[in-house]
Amino acid sequence: MNELATTHFGTVRFKEEDVLTFPAGVPGFWHATRFLLLPHPSNNCIRYLQSADIPSLRFILVAAYTVMPEYELSVEPWDVKSLLHPDQRDLDSWFIISTPQPDQLTINMLAPVVISRKSRRGVQAVRSDTRYSHAFPLDNAALDLARRPIC
Repeated sequence: MNELATTHFGTVRFKEEDVLTFPAGVPGFWHATRFLLLPHPSNNCIRYLQSADIPSLRFILVAAYTVMPEYELSVEPWDVKSLLHPDQRDLDSWFIISTPQPDQLTINMLAPVVISRKSRRGVQAVRSDTRYSHAFPLDNAALDLARRPIC
């Protein structure tokens, strides 16, 4: 069992097979390629993407289809290759939650985090179109959807 001393969660114990590999890192953090997907204590539609390389780096994620059921995922060919050519049913999509203002939450729908359950690889799949926003307001109705017991 490995241990990681994190800034936000204290010491996290994990097995090497729990590590997700982001071969190209994530935008802005190219050197962070190993992550853990940690559960939220009271909401199973929210996860924390904790870097195993940088103890202070973590992202808050919400399951994409819980807050935007009609979201249409688009993954560029180079990202599909990075994920090792997964079947679409093997992919989990997550939006990164940001807090631009203390009382405001937004989600990044332009570049969702996409994880292949089979290969244990992930990418932040930046879309080539502008169909969705990188700062879509997350309102109370969407948060209520994300509080459902099953994601």
